[in-house]
Amino acid sequence: MPFPEPAQHSHQYPKLLGSKVEISVIQSRDHILNTYSEKISQYAEKRFARNDVKIITNARLVWPTHSRGD
Repeated sequence: MPFPEPAQHSHQYPKLLGSKVEISVIQSRDHILNTYSEKISQYAEKRFARNDVKIITNARLVWPTHSRGD
């Protein structure tokens, strides 16, 4: 089944993709939006949590220097 056009059915995407994707925000500091007030950061984290967005703090992405099998 092809996905519907975003402009027409964007409100349905959480239902269509909810079990197929996981969204994570990775932040190298102890909270997201660290250049703004802590109150804004807490609000954003609560909103993300309500939408099942995973917040990972005090972490960094590390890219592999080579792929397996090389």
